[in-house]
Amino acid sequence: MDNSVLQKLLHGHVLLKNDHNKFLKMFVPSSHIKTTDDGFSTNIPKSLMAKYLEFHAKRIQQSMKFYLPENTSENSLTGDEFKKLSQDLKMFLPFRSTFVQQECEIGITESQDTERLWNFMNADENYTQKDLKNIEDTLHGEHAVANIYLEDCGWVDDEEQPMFKGNISIWFKNDQVFFFDPNDYYFSYRNDDLAYTFWLPEDSPFYPYTDTRSDIDGGLYNSPSLNTFVSTIINIHTQLVLMLSYPQIANKQDVLGITPANATRVPFSTRFTNSEFLRKPKYEHKVLKLDLFGAGDTNGNSGTGESGSRAFHAVRKHIRQYSDGKISFVKAHFRGSKDVGLVTKDYEIINRSK
Repeated sequence: MDNSVLQKLLHGHVLLKNDHNKFLKMFVPSSHIKTTDDGFSTNIPKSLMAKYLEFHAKRIQQSMKFYLPENTSENSLTGDEFKKLSQDLKMFLPFRSTFVQQECEIGITESQDTERLWNFMNADENYTQKDLKNIEDTLHGEHAVANIYLEDCGWVDDEEQPMFKGNISIWFKNDQVFFFDPNDYYFSYRNDDLAYTFWLPEDSPFYPYTDTRSDIDGGLYNSPSLNTFVSTIINIHTQLVLMLSYPQIANKQDVLGITPANATRVPFSTRFTNSEFLRKPKYEHKVLKLDLFGAGDTNGNSGTGESGSRAFHAVRKHIRQYSDGKISFVKAHFRGSKDVGLVTKDYEIINRSK
């Protein structure tokens, strides 16, 4: 877990109190949070923001924490594999309050046309591959750390599905800023292909400062950034549940540190400095990393199923789905003949001794 990013998030209320101008430069509101005429600072009263930031910091401190490192392209599930695994996935949270930090690449665009197209695609599923290509051509990836707070609401929606709420702040490493949204969005999943519904309650303290316009009463919000923020919450929640539900494809590491029970005994720093944060102890958390090259397999499938007519190469762990819907995992193995040749790839190495 990136403890430096976590400490900055936890101490946002300290920075707001000590240096308001620096806070405005580091905590940048997403475009669906209404701003003043200068387009920079929010209309949100300082006292309301300070109260929220301290409350948010305390609930993160007392939550169970997970860290999801960024996956390499080779060590990632294909779309077909993800679909197979998610067919019967039951969404849950391992703890009532859960904090997830994920390393990721975030697509950034300066094009208003791309923003309009993205908004159309979120509202209408009849888009084309050309539409996707047009978006990709205007994007550039930036390395980021998504910080997601998730909570089990303890009640169900009108379809008897469990309700959750989530909050997100995205740290961009190059710019050293948070793109933040103070709202807690409520959401639940549907039984068909992990579809979901979400909304921002009108009694939310930040509802008046959020762009909640919609062309249809009760329909999708118009704001592309709002929809993107929520879809990121959903995506990371899904990844967390997927790896917890299928330990055969995940490498788990427990990292010791401050426990949620003891978190309230750790005082916040009075200064907002990197040197101060480096001295802060780390929090207890679990690292979950997708591991498609591990040898673990619950079904004992070890044969190569192939003659020696191909070059010797590694085959990552993959999914086999039977006609009755049952899923098994074929463990990683080698195929082919060294006499034909040797195929090497730049795979990430996972140290299983840690």
